[in-house]
Amino acid sequence: MPRVSRALVLALLVTACSDDGTASTGSTSESTSDDASTSFGNTTTSTSGVPTTGAPTTGDSTTTGDSTTTTGVTTTASDSTTSTTTSTGDTSTSADTTTTSTSDTTTTTTTTDSTSTGDTTSSSTTTGDLEPCGDGELDPGEQCDDGDDDDLDDCQNDCTLHSCGDGVVGPDEACDDGNDVDDDACDNACQLPQCGDGVLQPGEACDDGMFNADDAACTLACKAATCGDGLVWAGNEDCDDGNLVDDDACGNDCTAATCSDGQQNNGETAVDCGGPSCAACEFVLLLGGNAGAMLGGHFGGAAWTLADIAAPTVDGVDLAITSGDLGVGVFRYTKIGDPADTQLQYVTWQNGSWSVPAQIGSNTTRAAPSISAAGAGAHAVFHGDNFQHYYAAYAGGAWNPTAEMVGSFGPGPGSVTTLAGDAVLLFHAGDLNNRLYSRRRMGGWAPPETVDGETNAFDRQPAIVTLATDQLLAVHALNGGGQLRFNLHAGLWGAGAEVPGAQTSAPPALAPLTGGDAALAFRGNDGQLYVALFQAGVWQPAAAVPGSGTIHGAPALSPGIGAADLELVFLDGATKLPRHTRRIAGSWSAPLAVGATALENVALARSP
Repeated sequence: MPRVSRALVLALLVTACSDDGTASTGSTSESTSDDASTSFGNTTTSTSGVPTTGAPTTGDSTTTGDSTTTTGVTTTASDSTTSTTTSTGDTSTSADTTTTSTSDTTTTTTTTDSTSTGDTTSSSTTTGDLEPCGDGELDPGEQCDDGDDDDLDDCQNDCTLHSCGDGVVGPDEACDDGNDVDDDACDNACQLPQCGDGVLQPGEACDDGMFNADDAACTLACKAATCGDGLVWAGNEDCDDGNLVDDDACGNDCTAATCSDGQQNNGETAVDCGGPSCAACEFVLLLGGNAGAMLGGHFGGAAWTLADIAAPTVDGVDLAITSGDLGVGVFRYTKIGDPADTQLQYVTWQNGSWSVPAQIGSNTTRAAPSISAAGAGAHAVFHGDNFQHYYAAYAGGAWNPTAEMVGSFGPGPGSVTTLAGDAVLLFHAGDLNNRLYSRRRMGGWAPPETVDGETNAFDRQPAIVTLATDQLLAVHALNGGGQLRFNLHAGLWGAGAEVPGAQTSAPPALAPLTGGDAALAFRGNDGQLYVALFQAGVWQPAAAVPGSGTIHGAPALSPGIGAADLELVFLDGATKLPRHTRRIAGSWSAPLAVGATALENVALARSP
């Protein structure tokens, strides 16, 4: 039932009580007493508006007592209502007259006049009730009044507004526990706890509110940023790929792979080189042979990768690497009774693979050939069966020419280097008393130039390199005791001289160093391995390589890669197994075995 209706029923049911506790109801009540009496009467008239008049009473009587007050609610729905009450004598009469008729008239309150004749005095006053909560109108003392019975909307049934903390879940509230504890199941904003509200709740590692971000210390999931979560923490992580792969673009410590981190990662083909981002790797290639097969090797700074090559050779081999990182090796095929015996053959290396050996033209050779890189190609020389020196050029994957006669002959094979793109042949000239000469190919072969006037120095293959200063350095050994001699070319060849304290029983090996320096490796007459450095135009005393012991045959030498300035491979004197040592910061590393294949000869080359 609406609150207005309930209030009216209560008002109509109230009994009228006198001082002595009596009550009187009815149309008209009369009492004569010294005490004041109160009468509640309700008269309802539904007529056409004819006034109702009480009959007057006359006499000597006087009405005494307290004034009578009549309180009532008069509802009038007619055009006119008149009510008059007259009291005489000792009688006190109070009357509430309510007249109701059907009309459009709104609710009003009417006060009925009292008329007294004679000595009687009477008065009557009527006042109305306060407007109740729930009538839909905002009255004094009310915060709101929506006129309905819904206690869960904005306006409660006591006409007060809902507020967070009142213990009642109101509109726009997810909860209301009526307390001021902000980190329980209902916060002080009457909302359920959630990540991002700035309040640390159970199950949350952090909550920085509006500062939560997937690149911040506290993520949008209210988790503490950590390496491996797949989110890059700005200012603290270079990357975060969320995996445990340490050699991809992002390491397990959330640092980005670089070309200087000392690791092989992010697709690099060796440590800090190759792959999609880094410069091409420096590397060293090895080529050696024995009576059954050849061995090819690749060294990128960490370990050797080896491969067997199906071609036997017991004579010397040589190796060069072009500007395109293509390795080209030349050798004399040696297998008695085999149709390919004594053929001049070659093999290539590229991207980790060695090719099948093939013959260069239709050539044969009587000794070890020599090769030198020339840009994207290579120059090669070999000693023909007729003791003539021949030239071959490799370019674009083919040899041309394959056997160009130089026009000189000699007792043994020569060696080749490249100067300003041209081939320079170093050889002992058989028609010039076996003295050491050079010839340069500049379109055609230039006349021979004397390198050393010694005539008793032709039984070992000489060595020649181009220095960083575009000078040429030549070394050869005298017959007999094998004293090593050298000469330097700077436009012209200078006077030959001995390398102090250097005697060899095998061909020497040369390698250029930075700044115009060079290194010479050789097998001493005592079988030990020695290295002498050519620095600022002066030879330093030759010194034995620690841990090398006695060696077999000629060593192989090349410029170093990485931290090393020299790479040196030699054959163990007892097992003929190749062993590798590196010169780093002036000291040689402990020699390590390169595979388990015994060899008769070995060659080295470093990438440009």
